[in-house]
Amino acid sequence: MLNLDDQNKTAELSYVLNKKFEGNGYATEAAMKLREVFFFELGGERLYARHTLDNIKSMNLMARIGMKVEGTLRNSYYFHNRQVDLVIWSIVRSDLDIG
Repeated sequence: MLNLDDQNKTAELSYVLNKKFEGNGYATEAAMKLREVFFFELGGERLYARHTLDNIKSMNLMARIGMKVEGTLRNSYYFHNRQVDLVIWSIVRSDLDIG
């Protein structure tokens, strides 16, 4: 997790996975565990993540762990020598129905 904000009870989920380990469920398993720790052990309220618009694997991972799309930040990130859009996803405590 990055950008853990104790005051607002939010955190950013971020990850990088070596291509030789893709497709084994490791990223999903790790993200689910971080989600669990954030909400159940740290008392978090909102976990968010972002990916470039063309990163389908990250989009699928975020959906698998229950995140929902919040919106797109247009031309907000310089990546591979060009400005790209970022898609913002989040899951909040009430999404988990844990009160």
